[in-house]
Amino acid sequence: MDDSDKKEFATIFYAMGEFYDKKVSTELLSMYFDDLLEFSINDVRFGAKSHRQDPKHGTFFPKPADIIRHLQTGKLSTEEKAELAWAQVQQCLRANGSYGGLRIEDKQGIAALKSFTTWQEFCLMDASKLTWAKKEFISMYSTYDKTPLEMLPSSLPGLVELHNHKEKYEQKGPQDMKSIMDGINKHRLNNKD
Repeated sequence: MDDSDKKEFATIFYAMGEFYDKKVSTELLSMYFDDLLEFSINDVRFGAKSHRQDPKHGTFFPKPADIIRHLQTGKLSTEEKAELAWAQVQQCLRANGSYGGLRIEDKQGIAALKSFTTWQEFCLMDASKLTWAKKEFISMYSTYDKTPLEMLPSSLPGLVELHNHKEKYEQKGPQDMKSIMDGINKHRLNNKD
C-alpha cells in the first residue's frame, strides 16, 4: 500500500470498528497501516473479510497478525506450486500425449520441464525415468519461480506443431542473406516517416 490507499484503508477499519463495537482512533489506524504496509489494499480487504468470517477468531476485533495470518494461509510454498505444476504436466501428458504439446498456465512449470528435456522425450519416459524427472522438475521449478513471467516460455510444441512448422519452412524455403537484407531494407523504406 501507499499513501493513496489511506482513505480506503480507514474506511475498512472504521467499518470494522462499527462491526466489532470498537472505537478506532487515528493512532490505532496509523499503527495498523504501518503493520500492513507491505500488502495491497485488496489484500487488506480480503484479510479483514476472512477474519470476520473466521469461526474461531472472528468474534474479536482483529490484530494485524490476525489479518496477516489470513493472507499467508493462501500462499503456497515453491515446492507446493511445483507439485501442482507437475500434476498439470501429468494431466497434459495423459490428455495430449506427444502430439498435442504442453500447454499449462504455469510458465515456471513449462520452463522447468524445458530445462532438462523436450516434450517428446518426456512423453516417452517410463515410470523409473519419470521419478527422476519429477525430482529434476521440482528442483528446476524453484530456479524459475522468481523469474519474470515475460521471460518464460508459454508452451512446448507437440509433434503436430513441429511438423506444421517444418512444412511451412520447407514451402517457404531457406533464404539467403541477400533476400533477408532486401526484405529488411524494403520494410525500412515502407515504414519511413
